[in-house]
Amino acid sequence: MTTHFRSLTRLLVLPSAVIAAEAQAQVSFAPPGARAVLTVEYSYRSEGRAADKYDSREWRVLRTASIRAELEATKPALMSAVQLPDAAQQARSDRAVAQGEAIAQQMGGSMAEMQAAFAKCGEDRACLQKLAMQMAANAAAKPRSETQRVARETEAAMKPGAPRYQLWKGVAQQGSYRISEDAKITHADPICLEGPGKFCHRSEERRGEGALPEGARGSAAFAQAEIDAGKQTLWLRLPMPMNVMPYTETVVTDEPQHTRGKTNARLQSNKSLDFRALRELGAFSVALLPGAKSRRASSA
Repeated sequence: MTTHFRSLTRLLVLPSAVIAAEAQAQVSFAPPGARAVLTVEYSYRSEGRAADKYDSREWRVLRTASIRAELEATKPALMSAVQLPDAAQQARSDRAVAQGEAIAQQMGGSMAEMQAAFAKCGEDRACLQKLAMQMAANAAAKPRSETQRVARETEAAMKPGAPRYQLWKGVAQQGSYRISEDAKITHADPICLEGPGKFCHRSEERRGEGALPEGARGSAAFAQAEIDAGKQTLWLRLPMPMNVMPYTETVVTDEPQHTRGKTNARLQSNKSLDFRALRELGAFSVALLPGAKSRRASSA
């Protein structure tokens, strides 16, 4: 018995400057609004045979889905929109918070006390003006050297760094699917013992293919990609089928409850498949290749 589940991913960047590698393999960000295409092929295969003294079952299953998602670039940013900050970024954020507290102390109180004072004033302009003047007076009363030190530390802590990330958001997607399944079953259900062969036989065929049904409005936004220029990586959350996939099931059987006196019965019904295994796939990162404008990755 073998079962395989594979996904094949390819990011094709439409603007040539999106992942253009320079001499030092630096990442060039795309202008906001640029478009890129993320194509994914999902394939599930399973075949085998299981049998005991009374029952046997053979099957062959193929389910595929191919999705083409269009993504749009956002403005490059200092911090990631989808990933947790690394140690250096967290330290920088902590320094900024600490410096905010130092500024509050320079003006005569803690950050919490300042926030409480402003909240107490509410929309009262006279109260806010009085509070601002009091804070300015407190700062002016401090030694000049201390004021200059706090200013230098604040400038260093608040100085913006170079953008490191660029998020690409899904704006549209389309795709196709195929379902091809066959099963042959022999079983010794008690109702089958009345027949001449003492066994019942059942063959099942499932077929379906076509364009992937559309999901709810805005559901294509599930697909996302983010470039990390610092680590030279591409974070991906893959697009998935947004709705169930219809197929037709045909059953041919000699089971007495279906034959009604005939040798065999042929049953046909319309059903739908939910590709639920895809929900187990989480976001992942791949390395950016120097000079590459497309990136392929596969997982099993």
